[in-house]
Amino acid sequence: PASSRDRFEYAETLRLGYHVGESLDVYLAPSLNQVHYINTINAVGQDRDSTGSNLGVGATWRPNEVSVLEGEVGYQTKNYDGGLAADSGLSFSLKGTWSAYAPLTLRPTISRSINETALSNYKNYTSTIFALDYTYVIHDAWTLAGGLLFSIADYAVADGVQGATPRTDYFMRGQIGLLYSIKPEIQIGPFFEYSRASSTAPTNGPSYDRQIYSIRLIAKR
Repeated sequence: PASSRDRFEYAETLRLGYHVGESLDVYLAPSLNQVHYINTINAVGQDRDSTGSNLGVGATWRPNEVSVLEGEVGYQTKNYDGGLAADSGLSFSLKGTWSAYAPLTLRPTISRSINETALSNYKNYTSTIFALDYTYVIHDAWTLAGGLLFSIADYAVADGVQGATPRTDYFMRGQIGLLYSIKPEIQIGPFFEYSRASSTAPTNGPSYDRQIYSIRLIAKR
């Protein structure tokens, strides 16, 4: 129930960097976090309050005037106050904007982290996401836009739960659209999106195929 999921999450982060050269910075990024549930004991008798940490190292690279890529890799830990076994694993992230060819702009995103879950049979899940958005200027007024995403959610069984087995959910999404610039600040055009979900838990996990057709209006300044 919702009353068992209400919580406060706190995070403290520090970033120490060094400017190597015109196009490269490196940094160390330690962080701490705390999760405190409003109802310390939830509806099924679990105490999910936790403390965690992540020690990451990364770099920011600027290959040209309009491109920047930032990558980080670290190790994340999560310790539970109420007796659930601690969890840990590799964390990483990549984000930025890449434009090696003038009409084409790529925005990659890669991330992996341990997250809270609303499922009482599982104490958390590890989320791994690979995504790429793109825009391609066909002509001054016409732009091709879209993206691809693939996401994996690996669930860890909560201690003491009988009959629960490890579960992995998979999500994928692709979209493509054509935008027309009425003015430099206003674009409009059709988009098509296809998404699909599957799970190793066919009874309770997500399982669907979906198509969305839309007209998108973008206004910016």
